[in-house]
Amino acid sequence: MWMRCLLLAVAVGLPSPTAVPAAEKPEHLAGWGKPTDPDGDCKIKLDKKVLTMKLPGAAHDFAGELERWNAPRVMSKVDGDFILEVKVSGTFAPTPESTIPGRLAYNGAGILLVSDKDNHLSLQRGAVNFGDRTRHYLNFELRKDAKLPISLYEVELEDKPVFLRVERRGGKVYGMGSHDGVKWQSYDPIEVDFPPALEVGVVGISSSKGLFDCELEGLTLFRKAEIKEPGK
Repeated sequence: MWMRCLLLAVAVGLPSPTAVPAAEKPEHLAGWGKPTDPDGDCKIKLDKKVLTMKLPGAAHDFAGELERWNAPRVMSKVDGDFILEVKVSGTFAPTPESTIPGRLAYNGAGILLVSDKDNHLSLQRGAVNFGDRTRHYLNFELRKDAKLPISLYEVELEDKPVFLRVERRGGKVYGMGSHDGVKWQSYDPIEVDFPPALEVGVVGISSSKGLFDCELEGLTLFRKAEIKEPGK
């Protein structure tokens, strides 16, 4: 039995819906977690229930094999099994030119699970530029010991908002996506050896030379409820 609850965070009174400089960013965004902008060139804004990330035309990724961890993200700590859902919208239109050598230009946003900088897993609404076309797909990847042993990209998506769901169940993580929140497309689970406590949340990724705007909303965490019998 799963009990629905929001990620715990400290409510912060923002002076306005306008994004503030990195040095002035709040330590937590209510219902989301701690915002991080390593390079200080992205904008992270929470306006009512919608989290917006704006990334400039420079390389921003969270990938151990690239030794790059500068992606803007908002994270919290979670212990044990859980299900995390979020809706991802925005303009996913990477330019033909990539900012990461050897990689196609990419826009992505979604869920990130982090054990440490070299061991992490992500599920993203992704878009990659092939020159004559842009492919939209569900991107499910595992980084282990600063390598990329698993990269799943077969599930096609339409260029429209996507609901993402990640479920951690023991040593397996399930990833799925849906355009309507009812009919889901999923991958086979990825086996992980993560510790019980992880940092989990949302992330924006781009290797496009153009500005990338993404919106995330409805972040919801489901936890297993402990039901005790009366009198015990």
